[in-house]
Amino acid sequence: MANERTYSAWVCTVLSLMAVALALPKLVNVGPQGWIVKVIGVIFLLVAGALFIFASLTYSETDKRLREEGLVTAMSVDLPFFSGRVLAGNQAMSGRMQRLIYF
Repeated sequence: MANERTYSAWVCTVLSLMAVALALPKLVNVGPQGWIVKVIGVIFLLVAGALFIFASLTYSETDKRLREEGLVTAMSVDLPFFSGRVLAGNQAMSGRMQRLIYF
């Protein structure tokens, strides 16, 4: 579970860097030297891409090591069981919502 939380934190950081990279040229107006801000934005995007690759490789390596040690990770849970439970819960909720809307 800690592996998934760490990966999620890395992905959050990557998305934040991408948001800064895309918003920076729109928020900062430096006149004729606007290309500098665009270059900085591209650098942010490259760093975000490198961090995403690093996070994905680290996650998969740690997940592989955990599986080799026989530990169950969140991604190695029986998905058909959980997807069946989710679908059953969804059907129950949709029935309740229909009663609330139509009656």
